[in-house]
Amino acid sequence: MTPFMSLVCQYCKSPLGFENLKELNRATFNLVVGSLKEKRKQVFYEEEEEEENIPLLFPESRKKYYNEAINRLISELREDEVEKEKDCKNISYILFEDEYLKRYDTLVSDTFQLNDIEGRFHEAATFEHLFHNMSFLSDARHPICSECCEKQLNNMSKHLEHLKNERDAYIGILNHINDHIFDNEEIEKIKMEIEDNLKKEAVAVKTITQLRKKQQDIEKEVKKLEEESLILDKEEEIFWKKRNLFLLKLQEFQNERDALNLQYDYNIKQLEELEETNVYKDIFCISHDGQFGTINDLKFGRLPSYPANWDEINAAWGLIVLSLHSIAKKLNFKFSEYKLNPLGSTSTIHKLELHTNSSYPSKSISLELYNSDHLLIKRFFMQKKFDIAMISFLACLKQIGDHLKQIDSSFKFPYKIQKDKIGNATISISFNPDEIWTRSLKYLLTNLKYIIAYTTRRSS
Repeated sequence: MTPFMSLVCQYCKSPLGFENLKELNRATFNLVVGSLKEKRKQVFYEEEEEEENIPLLFPESRKKYYNEAINRLISELREDEVEKEKDCKNISYILFEDEYLKRYDTLVSDTFQLNDIEGRFHEAATFEHLFHNMSFLSDARHPICSECCEKQLNNMSKHLEHLKNERDAYIGILNHINDHIFDNEEIEKIKMEIEDNLKKEAVAVKTITQLRKKQQDIEKEVKKLEEESLILDKEEEIFWKKRNLFLLKLQEFQNERDALNLQYDYNIKQLEELEETNVYKDIFCISHDGQFGTINDLKFGRLPSYPANWDEINAAWGLIVLSLHSIAKKLNFKFSEYKLNPLGSTSTIHKLELHTNSSYPSKSISLELYNSDHLLIKRFFMQKKFDIAMISFLACLKQIGDHLKQIDSSFKFPYKIQKDKIGNATISISFNPDEIWTRSLKYLLTNLKYIIAYTTRRSS
């Protein structure tokens, strides 16, 4: 072969060299191709003779039907062969070297080189036509290398062995059939069995028809159920969407409810704390310090060892008037003939004087519930007014006590009030020892504290 072209194996694509085919002429080529065609025809005729020598085991009509099918198949195969031949003509078995193709454009201008190229193309076309016929007339694709050829031979040998085994199996079956020739009784028995089987077949066909009808009905029912299932799936999807929305709203409601419950619990706790809180006790802290009664740490009274501090005493009286006024307002109670006027250290009590004759208007006298150090003569008159104011306050305290006793018969002051006395002490400061006056003020604070505690407990 020339370096212009090289052949490749159609299986492994390895390059091949056919130096002995270099001088192949037309006569030799036609001889090779003709021998292939003759061999193919010989094999075909031998197969037809073998088929004719085989005795018929079936009716002539079946053979006629068989031949028609074979002829129809042969015509189809011929059409396929024509298509295959066209395809094979389009297949190239020659691999041109790149170096020559690169130099092709430069060689065209040279006439001698051009003639040489045309000759080599003719040679390539000859080889292509040869291998095309070899591939068309055999079961292998050509050209083929020696290794791939051995593989193909091995495969063909295996296939031949398989065909021999199949042939032996057919021969064994044919011999078995020839050895078991049935007599008339057996034939009649077989015919009866055939008729019985035909009846069974008819029954089976009828049953199959019924079953198919049932199957169609079932398929219709299944289709109907599938449609209903799709509707139910959509309804279920809608239901789950609504359920999720409901659960979302329910969760929001529960969160709001929990928040309200927490707020309610907090408010209840605050209310309980407020109810347990004694406002009067916090505002008016009544206690004692030795012989002195105290309100908000203000000493209420005087002793020889502790001279009077009237600013402190007046401030204490202001808190006492304010506390009693607040309790009366809480109880919605109105004093008879008196009206408290809390003004801090200058608190007063208004005493109303009612006339028997209703045509005259009532008069109001302001009693000053505070005192101070004055000249001796002025002090005498001031203390007299101060005594009347303290006795009036004691009367107001007694009125509230009587009111509470009407509400609750078990109510009772720790210290009994009678006119200007509380317990066994007189509340007047004039002509009264300081110890007794201080003790009376302490008793007054005790009764006031008792009223505050009772009122708070009753309201709660």
